[in-house]
Order: sequence, then C-alpha cells, then structure tokens
Amino acid sequence: MDTSAASLMPYSRKEMEVTQMKPKYSGALNKPMRPRKLGLLSNEDETQKVISDWIAEDRQNILTLCEHYKIPPGDGQFYQLALALAREIVPCFKEKLKEGKPKKWDDYTQCVLAVEIERLTEQGITQKDATKRLAKIEPWKSFLLGDSWDPATCKSADPADALKSQYKSATKLKLYSFTKNAFKYHEVTNTINEWNQEVLAIKKKNT
Repeated sequence: MDTSAASLMPYSRKEMEVTQMKPKYSGALNKPMRPRKLGLLSNEDETQKVISDWIAEDRQNILTLCEHYKIPPGDGQFYQLALALAREIVPCFKEKLKEGKPKKWDDYTQCVLAVEIERLTEQGITQKDATKRLAKIEPWKSFLLGDSWDPATCKSADPADALKSQYKSATKLKLYSFTKNAFKYHEVTNTINEWNQEVLAIKKKNT
C-alpha cells in the first residue's frame, strides 16, 4: 500500500467533478476532511506523526464506509466495499435493465427471499418446509397474489414452489452475495430487527 504523503492527499476539485454520480452519505461520511499540509519547518518525527494520523483517519473512514454499505468485518471486507462503490459509479458493474413494465420480483426482492429461506434451512428446516412457511406470511404472501406470481412460469400450482423458483433465480444474481453480506452485517452488529423491518418494507415498495 502506498502511504506516501502524496497518496494520502484528497482528490483535486477537477478529479471530483469527473464523477457525475455522487452517492449520498450522512454523518461523518458527509464531512469534508481538513486540509492536509505538511509544515515546512517540521522535523522528521513530526512529519511522520502527521502522516500516521492521516493513515489512521483514512482507515477509520473506510471502516465507517463499510458500515454504511452494511458490509461485515472479515476477509474480503474491503473487496466487497470496492464492489459496492463500483456498482454505483462504473457502468460495467451495473446490470442493464430491460425496458417494460416494472417487475415486483426485482433482483433485490429475490435475493432477500433467498436469505430468508436460508435463515430457516440453517435451523434444520427443509427447503420445501421453509418455502411453505414463508408463503403464508408477509411480505411473500402478497407477492404470490395477483400478477406478482405468474403460474405459467412455475410447473407446480403450489405457491411454495413459486418461492423455490424465485430462490433458484436469486442464487444466480450478482446481488445475491452482497445481500447475504448485508444480512451477516446485521447478525454481527446485533441489529436483526432492522433487517426484519427491511424485509417487511419490501411489500410497501411494491404495492
């Protein structure tokens, strides 16, 4: 890692203006850093102390950014952060959306369903029983009503099989691993209630 003074300086205004899509942040992430300047009369020890403070500040901001994207600590944490940022601003990391009527079963909804199914199967419940249980509760019960569930796409008339079909589709999506990491973040930080509220909010977003 390059920890020279030059590499730790903030981006210039011209470089910042190149990025047209700017994510919205709050709290500490929304506060510009103080100007980084080395004193002309500073000795070697003083200079090293200033640079060490810059490194510590950068690391703390990166960890705060991981929390913002709900990325749990552990191996691959910073790789997941890089992906999250790339998907916001770099075209090749974004999936091209098909034009037409919006789908209730969007990628995010499918991936959240997959996580909910796996929460049950990790408790020793079979996948079939897990989908049967979820098919009877919100928000999934509502997704199986009306045009949100097309029986023509599912070989069985069993609503639980419709959820199983969505689960299989979710495991093939790029968003799948990121959604699982988001859930793990809530597990690590003991904020499962926030995840549960997000799951129930899916119904409101699609009605």
